[in-house]
Amino acid sequence: MEEIMDIARRHAAIRKTFGDSLPIAIDIFQYFYRNRDFLKVLLSPKGDPAFQSRLRQTMWEQLYERTAASRTRPKRMPISPEYVASYISGAHLSMIQCWLNNGCRESPEEMAKVLSLLTAKGPLQAAGLMENE
Repeated sequence: MEEIMDIARRHAAIRKTFGDSLPIAIDIFQYFYRNRDFLKVLLSPKGDPAFQSRLRQTMWEQLYERTAASRTRPKRMPISPEYVASYISGAHLSMIQCWLNNGCRESPEEMAKVLSLLTAKGPLQAAGLMENE
């Protein structure tokens, strides 16, 4: 968990807004890939609920810190930053679990691109089910 926090802190020092999330996503997926056997067990349904909770909380805090800055522009963010961070952190964790459970078929770089696209465009637009507005 400390290595994940180090990655998050390193990237947080570089930028304070969402911007380009690809570099941190690549680093996170590389970390999960290097430790895939261990993390697959920890993140499985019969894994360590405390670790899963800490990981989700860490993700939430990193996302909330960045979205909270948007509160000063309510017209641009009609949804509470708390809900946005919760939604995104849950989706990210679920996606990581799915990738680990499927044997990490895609590279960390490919997964980082998918995660960044889904985060930036939303699932419906990223999947081509909804046009750009």
